Amino acid sequence: MNKNSIAFGMPGIGLRWTSSAKDGIGTAYHSASCIWFTLSHGIINSAWLCGLDGRKLIEARREDVDMSFGCTPDFTRRSVGYVGFSDGWQDLMDNFKMDWDFEQAVDGNIALIWLACVQEADGSLPQSSSISGEAYWKGIQLDEVAVPILLAWRLQQADALRQFNPWTLVSRAARYLILHGPVTSQERWEENSGYSPSTLATIVASIVCAAEFARSRRDKLAEDFLLDYADWLSAHLEQWLVTSRGELVQGKPRHYVRITPADPTADVILVRSNPLDVVAIVQLSRATYRKMIQNLIWATGYNVVAIPPAAGALYAWGVLLTPALGAVLMSASTVIVAINARLLRLKKDQAAEKREPGFAVKTKPREPEDEKTVTTLTKKAA
Repeated sequence: MNKNSIAFGMPGIGLRWTSSAKDGIGTAYHSASCIWFTLSHGIINSAWLCGLDGRKLIEARREDVDMSFGCTPDFTRRSVGYVGFSDGWQDLMDNFKMDWDFEQAVDGNIALIWLACVQEADGSLPQSSSISGEAYWKGIQLDEVAVPILLAWRLQQADALRQFNPWTLVSRAARYLILHGPVTSQERWEENSGYSPSTLATIVASIVCAAEFARSRRDKLAEDFLLDYADWLSAHLEQWLVTSRGELVQGKPRHYVRITPADPTADVILVRSNPLDVVAIVQLSRATYRKMIQNLIWATGYNVVAIPPAAGALYAWGVLLTPALGAVLMSASTVIVAINARLLRLKKDQAAEKREPGFAVKTKPREPEDEKTVTTLTKKAA
């Protein structure tokens, strides 16, 4: 190593968001350290000062769960209160100043009521909201839509819901997850769309919790539908989230991926990183189109050629199609359609043998029955 050499490329690329694919997080061993950092791609790609000494915090506690949070710059004023009465928004509405300075608000309702207030009619929740409840960032993260269901379930288990009935919140969120999942427009790191393990885990858990709420309401139809959908998601997790071409660990090509990229608005979604899948599905689509044209030609020819003789149009020339012969031709039409369908199936099987399975048609719950079932989740709560 030449100790006198100077690295080139000064001063480096401009400031930007680092990759969310973190490999590690750490700080100094001594508790006095205020520096934290993250590792990714073999380098330290972010570092920040996170000292808590002398910082003004707000603390929340329920039973054996504690949470503390602060901000930068530090809080200039702090207060706690009860939603709808002595909370910060009620204080600010008067003169846009914080006049209250309450130190405790014991045994209050949880933020579930706030989430119910900012939830849209279709069940979605904005990525972030201002203090007035208006959407600030309007991206959709399906795990954020699902989390209120989990919170409501936990509060029910702790007998902490009190007079609040969460069914409208729960049913709307479950309906949105079913109609717009399982591909999320944004995953937890707010960067990518696709099949996300963390998002799907949250969705499956929330759908099961929603089914328990339906059971408590004696809504057997909604309960069974929700559990069936959760089972359907669970049955496809490896198809969506596992690769057999991984290169992270030598000799271990099969593993889960952080996210499988996919467009939530697409009809066909690649679920593995195999470019041959694109070729295969295009070939299958073309073969399907050819079979449609063949069946259309046969149906047109059959009607043009066979129907006039069967109706007696050529009787004057001594041509009459007997009922027996008409039945044979009708049977032949059915046989030809069946043969075409079988040939298309063989084409699909041959394409599958040439590649690793890696594409799936984005499916939704069956319509119209299931659509009606999901709709009733909201209608019954109204």
